[in-house]
Amino acid sequence: MAYDIDKDGDMDVLGVSAGLNIIAWYENDGNYPVSWSRHVIGSSFAGARSVDAGDIDGDGDIDIAGAALDDNEIAWWRNDGGSPINWTKFSINTDFMLSHKVHISDIDLDGDNDILGTAYSSGVSWWRNDGGDTIIWEKQLVSGNNSMVIAWAVDIDLDTDNDIIGSLQGAGYIAYWENENFNSLDWDFNYMESFSGAWPLHYGDIDNDGDVDLVCGGRDANEIRWYRNDIITITNEITTNPERIRLVCFPVPSKDEVNLSYTLPDQSLVTLQIFDFTGKLIKDVFAEEQLSGNYDIVWKGTDNKGNIAKSGIYFCRLQTEFDSIVRKIILVN
Repeated sequence: MAYDIDKDGDMDVLGVSAGLNIIAWYENDGNYPVSWSRHVIGSSFAGARSVDAGDIDGDGDIDIAGAALDDNEIAWWRNDGGSPINWTKFSINTDFMLSHKVHISDIDLDGDNDILGTAYSSGVSWWRNDGGDTIIWEKQLVSGNNSMVIAWAVDIDLDTDNDIIGSLQGAGYIAYWENENFNSLDWDFNYMESFSGAWPLHYGDIDNDGDVDLVCGGRDANEIRWYRNDIITITNEITTNPERIRLVCFPVPSKDEVNLSYTLPDQSLVTLQIFDFTGKLIKDVFAEEQLSGNYDIVWKGTDNKGNIAKSGIYFCRLQTEFDSIVRKIILVN
């Protein structure tokens, strides 16, 4: 992976070798063409399979986390500074059987970086960083499914918390675990698609529309696929006359109820509707003739059946005979 390990403004390269049992980084000297200097971080990390970089201890420099298949271990290395950088290793878990993938991410959004890991014989777990001078790690199980080889913690449904996406190579499909209640302890499994030998997997905004898409290789399928996230498709609707019509949804995020404030430039038949993040209509707020002017209405967070909508991303669409406008809602119950 490419990362500015020494924070000198250029990108270095971080890598592992399962055969040599090492984690190392290659320092970019910033010249053209670039010259590289190898620095070993860990030299006896048996079956090193994965590495990631981030500020784990909150001191402003870049630390390292790794997964070792043969050592059944998840560990991190503290950046102690110096030139070249000195590293101190700390084990996080030494019985994460056939450890394969590690990802540094603030999963519980408490301000410090946690560790997400996958293992061939231990499923998917994350370790909560409890902070402090000596970090204490608290393991949280996501799934006991041992087919998962790649997992990333990322907000795929844009509801402000971190979900987990993964490729299950042995089972041959792609899935994600939705973070259900913002405390990152309850995970809702969602099957996406069968893909033979799904591996590896990565994410990014491929179509530049503001949400997270996926790209995955299929080892047995001899194929590479990318998956477009249509979560915000409804927001692609163009406000037909943005200088004429106004719609504001607040507060952000909203709890229990959402204030919908809008302005109509003309008398018209007006339709106000709420959609979920997939574009499914969940609430017809009203459809009626209204005069020009300013209006305020409250959505109580219920669907057309009177059920309370769960926390997540929603969209409010105001439509008249002449104009249309869409605004995003973040609902937290």
